[in-house]
Amino acid sequence: MNNHGGKRPGAGRPKTGKNTKQICLTLSKEQAKKLEEKAAMYNITISKLIIESLDLDTKPYTVDNKEKDE
Repeated sequence: MNNHGGKRPGAGRPKTGKNTKQICLTLSKEQAKKLEEKAAMYNITISKLIIESLDLDTKPYTVDNKEKDE
């Protein structure tokens, strides 16, 4: 009997608990280099650079960040 491959308990990458979606972006080598350099200049990840540059950093509504009318 073969004991390798397939689904196994505890196998695979651990879940981060974050609600994310991975997106593939196709760039020229020059564009990719500029993006990497810009992110390095600000000491942030490429994902964070894109999120901040496009003003996509919205926080989901929760009770904790709800403005109180007091």
